[in-house]
Amino acid sequence: MCGFVFFLESKYRQNKKRSSSYGNLFGGLESRGPDDKKTIQLQNEYSTLTFYHFRLHIKGLKKDGVQPKVDNDERWFILFNGEIYNTIELSKKVGFSNPSGSDTELLLFLIERFGIETTIYQIKGMFSVFIFDKFRSKIYLFRDTYGQKPLYFGYTDKKNEIVVSSDANIARNFLGISRKDISKEAAEMYLAYGYYPILSSSITERLDIVQGGELVDIQLSSKLNKILSIERLVDYVPSRKMPSQHFKTDTKSSYLNSILLKSFKEVYETNTSSAFLLSGGVDSGLLVNFLSNKYDLNTLSACFSWKKSINECKKLLTLNSYSDLNHHNIEIKENEFLSEMNSFFSSVDEPISDTAAIPLKILSKFSRGKFKVLYSGDGADELFGGYDRYRKFLLKNLLLFLYSKEYITKKYLKYLSILNLDEKSIDSIISKNNYSFDEDDRLAIPLRVDSKQYLQKNILIKSDRASMMHGIEVRSPYLYEDIVYGASLFFPTSDLYSILSGKKPLIKIAESSLGRRYVRSKKMGFGTPFDDWILPNLKSKYKQEIELFCNSNKSLNFSKVFLIESKKIAKHYEDLFLWRAFTLMKWIKGE
Repeated sequence: MCGFVFFLESKYRQNKKRSSSYGNLFGGLESRGPDDKKTIQLQNEYSTLTFYHFRLHIKGLKKDGVQPKVDNDERWFILFNGEIYNTIELSKKVGFSNPSGSDTELLLFLIERFGIETTIYQIKGMFSVFIFDKFRSKIYLFRDTYGQKPLYFGYTDKKNEIVVSSDANIARNFLGISRKDISKEAAEMYLAYGYYPILSSSITERLDIVQGGELVDIQLSSKLNKILSIERLVDYVPSRKMPSQHFKTDTKSSYLNSILLKSFKEVYETNTSSAFLLSGGVDSGLLVNFLSNKYDLNTLSACFSWKKSINECKKLLTLNSYSDLNHHNIEIKENEFLSEMNSFFSSVDEPISDTAAIPLKILSKFSRGKFKVLYSGDGADELFGGYDRYRKFLLKNLLLFLYSKEYITKKYLKYLSILNLDEKSIDSIISKNNYSFDEDDRLAIPLRVDSKQYLQKNILIKSDRASMMHGIEVRSPYLYEDIVYGASLFFPTSDLYSILSGKKPLIKIAESSLGRRYVRSKKMGFGTPFDDWILPNLKSKYKQEIELFCNSNKSLNFSKVFLIESKKIAKHYEDLFLWRAFTLMKWIKGE
């Protein structure tokens, strides 16, 4: 896992910092890539192009894998963050010896041999990629289907300067954007959902995000001093549905079982020290169960120092009955939690309200120096219908199949919001996020919305930021493309969840491999003792801090929205609303 930044600066840049003076701002990138760093610079009489890369050694430990990567003809310049899981298989397929073992070496070979489009279609993994084609004066940006690794880009008003970065803080500084530059709509949406739901942009104005599965094509002038055009091809990274012959002999359950086993093995990095985040749930339990028969595994669990959590930690070990696991129960005390919470929400490059980020950050801090990779069950709930809200939404809308797809999408977005968002805001989310579902399966719409919106803009951002602060890579094996397209889409949604139960295919496999007692027990998860640790401070100290900040900064859109909505919020959402306001305020103040 790595971090990178690219600057295209005008030679006539005045009254602004040059990228060469940004060394003190590279802390976020250095934690992403603590093992190596390298810079390349190109100049002409009009512009300076600077490529920075910070590397975390996981695959390709030889120096040949160091980036930025440039071909022999100095046409292609590559900055890569992530992992290509099918590196070995693909190298054999295309006849590439890959002497360094680096997936970036393979990526360069594929681009030289086959071009951008074919390369994108062949690679599987978690990645964000920057490519500069010097011969054609073009920049290409793309991410994996779910956008597991960050990629921001922005440009000046005159379109003569560009920044592309893994870290939004650096991009904002280059463009002169403040964290206070949040529109009324953005502040309202964050308080409504707990994250900013628009896939194509940061919560602050004038900073774009490459969406999961998107290819961005930026054409520069021949002098490299101006953007001529930007083409955004949404959902360009293709869906790979498995060939129909895979379904002829296997039952659905056995087929899913084989796909899970094969995919987990391909994602698992055997030559790197790693651990599995074990929550007591089906997703992480299955992941560990599939691999523990073949490999010696390390596992981690967060255990809060209050009675209920301690008991659940003990129960977790009993239920797992994995005598050969090297398990670590990490006890988190209240003072440590609150200290990490305050520093995290102010320093992260995008506001996050998910309290699970804090135990993950603490587990990542524990892991540094011991493990380089942590494996999580992220994505399984969105793909297989695991969230309780799917069943509750269905229960409230029993005649769902009678309505149009557009109506159901609107209704679900309103259901998720704790604020009474107007039609204009809901329509804005739908149009900007390109919610165009082809299937006639109405039950699938909540899952598709969450896979695009909640997964990309909340879950994966939380996992990435909390872990990379300590140079730890989090992998999500359930988002491996063979599972997404070969298994989850093979089941009609009615086979995934109903009013009575969710995640039915995974539950069936888990009951046979983990036992009914494990499956039916309550999941511990990586949640937090919100009522015991956060709420007492939230209703006294934090509420006063929010109100003081808003009254002292009434011109900010965040302040305007908070002061209005705090008077209208439904009583059963008051605590959640205050918490989200607190996290956004801490983030704004942390600039």
